[in-house]
Amino acid sequence: METEDKLQLSNVLSEGYGIIPKKLMKDKELTIEAKAIYAFLASYTGKGDTSFPSLGLITSSLGISRQRYNKHRELLVEKGYIDIKRVRDKTGKLGKNIFKINLYNPLLQKPTMEKPTLEKPALENATHNNNSSNNNSINNNKEIKDNALFESWWDLYNKKKARPKALSAFNTALKKHDYKTIEAGTIKYLKSIEDKQYQSYPAKFLNQEQYMDDYENKANNIYDSKKTTSDDKASVGLDYLDGM
Repeated sequence: METEDKLQLSNVLSEGYGIIPKKLMKDKELTIEAKAIYAFLASYTGKGDTSFPSLGLITSSLGISRQRYNKHRELLVEKGYIDIKRVRDKTGKLGKNIFKINLYNPLLQKPTMEKPTLEKPALENATHNNNSSNNNSINNNKEIKDNALFESWWDLYNKKKARPKALSAFNTALKKHDYKTIEAGTIKYLKSIEDKQYQSYPAKFLNQEQYMDDYENKANNIYDSKKTTSDDKASVGLDYLDGM
């Protein structure tokens, strides 16, 4: 009688596991609570991108109050790391939340399995599948590049509001103008703003193509102020190292 080999996860992995992006963990705009909440949700997704642990399970496992949980969960939603969908039960009443983890990672996408048909010879099917793979690879590479460009622009545009909408608006803008044009126009715009409260929301700035307008430089603008602050921090770090 043949025996089957079985792989069993033990100890810390025995109840399942998920994927936590390094980029999220290095995001200094997220609180430690937000990162803990993301890690908990990710641990329930496994190899997929959705999970639905109850509110009671999340708060009791992390040892935080409902108010504290709601506050830090909103950071993840605002920055586009997760989406939340409320579903209804059979009676029509609102039920549990379904959390969707936005990984933006083409390597985690499930491949499409195409079966050969009797109408096409095997060689033609192989060629078709190879072309499909090449097209998917090209699309994935473009998506990675566009996301990298968005991260650069997001870092430049110092008003961090409604990240998902900003990402969508940025991808639309890239279809009309190259990144250098968008970046140069953004810098000119930031140099014309003295008070951050008058700065447009990211999505509005991109959708209205404000980066294509002409602006007059202001002396105490938010772009130079941010740059000066960054340079000062770097200078302090160098002075400290020189003194060691």
